[in-house]
Amino acid sequence: MSNFKNLAVPACNYTYEELAEIYNQTRIDYIVPMPMNTKRMREYVSNYDVNLDYSVVVTSEEGEPIGIGMLGLRNGSGWITRLGVTPNQRERRVGTFLMKSLISNARTCGVDQVQLEVIVGNDPAYNMFLKFGFEPVRELLVIRRPPRPHAAGTQPLVEYLNELVPDEIPHYLAGREEGASWVEETASLLNGGNLKGIHLRMGDGEGWAVFMATRFQLQHIVLQATETHYDEIMFALLYQIHEFYPNRDTKVENVPVDHPAWRAYHAHGYVVDFRRVEMMLSLN
Repeated sequence: MSNFKNLAVPACNYTYEELAEIYNQTRIDYIVPMPMNTKRMREYVSNYDVNLDYSVVVTSEEGEPIGIGMLGLRNGSGWITRLGVTPNQRERRVGTFLMKSLISNARTCGVDQVQLEVIVGNDPAYNMFLKFGFEPVRELLVIRRPPRPHAAGTQPLVEYLNELVPDEIPHYLAGREEGASWVEETASLLNGGNLKGIHLRMGDGEGWAVFMATRFQLQHIVLQATETHYDEIMFALLYQIHEFYPNRDTKVENVPVDHPAWRAYHAHGYVVDFRRVEMMLSLN
């Protein structure tokens, strides 16, 4: 089977439960397990502005889903995500058809550029994206920190510490540095909710942090500090976050590999879970 045009179905025709199951079937043997359930799929679509009308499911001639690809749309940009093909249907150009469909849908929506991330080591997908004209932009780290006590003698000397109230958080995020990946953009964080924040000063330097605090995990940490005492402030921000939430596992996605914040993360015992390559395609 090489022509899937008549077998492509908009993802909006499926329930979130069905989409989660389709996605899971395409990722059974994926390089990094990322299982979905109904709740997670619903949140994923909402948080990352995935447009199900322009996302695609491919079925077999018997009507069984064999591939899926999703398209996020935001501020003139598109984001291809959750692309997958069931193992028994690979090397039959299903992935190529999905990519063509998603790029075409992005053009239909007037998008200027499309971006995506691919896990380092997933060479078949990476090479396919290159063939479509995507260019690698940077390498991103997905890092984790299990609950652990602070090392003795590491408490920073913070002169001022304040927890942000919810209404302050959008204001702080509006002043963050540019360059966040799609999943870490301010819109994604505000869509996700459950945001907390702190502001502190040390001598003539200061900084702030905003992060998502769920019941079991901390995620989406945004750190901002003045150039003065940059490393000390970054360390202090993370110290205070983990002081407030000592029993939470922590996952931070898409930290640029050369970002200076990595020094503070590393000092607090964060380890690299895996790496992604961010890729861009201009549609102009």
